[in-house]
Amino acid sequence: MPQLTQSAIAPAPNAVGGSRVADKPQTPGRPARYILKDLGTFGGPSSYIQPDGTTIFENRSGTVVGAADTSNSDPYASQENALFPVPPDGYIQHAFLWRKGKLSDLGALPGTTISYAASVSANDLAAGISTNGVVDPLTNLIEGRAVFWGRDGLRNLGTLGGRESYSFAVNSRGDVVGAASNSMPNSYSYFGWGAQTRAFRWAHGEMKDLGTLGGSNAIALYVNESGQIAGLSDTSTMVNPKTGIPPMHPFLWEPRLNHGTGRMIDAGTIGGTIVNSIGGINERGEFIGQMSLADEQKFHAFKWNGSRLVDLGTFGGPNSNAFAVNGAGSIAGEADSPSGCSGPAQRGVLWRHGAKIDLGVIRGTAESVGNGINAGDQIVGYSFTCDRSSATAFLSEKGHLYDLNSLIAPTSLYVYYALEINDRGEISGDGILNGENHAVVLVPCSDGNRGCGVAGNPRPVALPPRARQAFMRLSSPYHIHWLAQGRSY
Repeated sequence: MPQLTQSAIAPAPNAVGGSRVADKPQTPGRPARYILKDLGTFGGPSSYIQPDGTTIFENRSGTVVGAADTSNSDPYASQENALFPVPPDGYIQHAFLWRKGKLSDLGALPGTTISYAASVSANDLAAGISTNGVVDPLTNLIEGRAVFWGRDGLRNLGTLGGRESYSFAVNSRGDVVGAASNSMPNSYSYFGWGAQTRAFRWAHGEMKDLGTLGGSNAIALYVNESGQIAGLSDTSTMVNPKTGIPPMHPFLWEPRLNHGTGRMIDAGTIGGTIVNSIGGINERGEFIGQMSLADEQKFHAFKWNGSRLVDLGTFGGPNSNAFAVNGAGSIAGEADSPSGCSGPAQRGVLWRHGAKIDLGVIRGTAESVGNGINAGDQIVGYSFTCDRSSATAFLSEKGHLYDLNSLIAPTSLYVYYALEINDRGEISGDGILNGENHAVVLVPCSDGNRGCGVAGNPRPVALPPRARQAFMRLSSPYHIHWLAQGRSY
């Protein structure tokens, strides 16, 4: 896949394929104001809620998961598992769960190990990854294991006979989905594991291989409350000469089929054979993601509507991506306009009722991405400069775009990245404090609430080196950044 150009916004056409677009900076209005909560750390400098768009990090009751530095140095920092969404910073990182103002250390597997919570359910079950302190001879990195944090604490879910696994999502029933390696050598493993990558569902203490659509590899990325699973799979073991890798399709795993034992449904294609990301699934079984077109060069956002994939299109540029879907089927993401700093420009977008609505950019920035959406079609995301050196978090609400830093009381903690917003309007994301990354939550407030205020109209903040490293990973075209590590597209 070609790299997306780091570019600035230019005015888009007034209508592109039935879409509504506008170049709009911050618009005056009366949005909610917020109390900013710094989630803190476990004694080290940083904490993170920085995923690559694969899982749910904040639930409807405001519980948030991620990872935070301890005060202990990491002797394996140069060999840490490549699947960790946050960049190594020299400290042991542990998964956290933040609930009702309290940050809890979820722990890690025994030894000098690190962990990361990738998903939280509506009833505060969590899933993610922990290293085990053993070097994988195929990758020369520390092995990772899919883990689940339930009522009895941390549980190692194991593998399917190989050396690696990762839990991407969990629902309220404790169904965990992810990817695990088996013992079969494979040159086209999604994560460079050297063995087949298989989608799994873990339930009732057992890890089940969900199979594939005809190829060797698959991963499961999302699960809803009814147990439907969205993911991607190779459809053949033969290499596509256009891409140099086996073809892929998105899939829906339907638990009610095959006499109640479940079956993988091929969702098809919008023309190409590379699935670059899966962005989410709602309770109607609609799921979203990004896939190549027939030329295998351009990548468009798609939506599975229950019977076929729908190409969501762009604002006239080459690429688009879908990162979140709500219960009504409204979608947040980004779509390219034709021109910007040195090529196409990313624009935050709301897809709703067949229309594309351009969210605009924050003043002082050039591009934007919509990350999260709630039932009221409020969208949060980030707006950034051409070179990705500066960024700020935004809220899009009723046609207006607001810098989130203008909706909080003055503080030295600057919010540069907003990830999710729940139906209560609570927002999770990342900020910068004294040059270090800190996980944050923004809680709506009203006049008279302590800490509730308006900071005015701040400009985007310059990102310090480690925050910029993480941000560049987030804003790369490989939304599942590790998917690209084992494959050369």
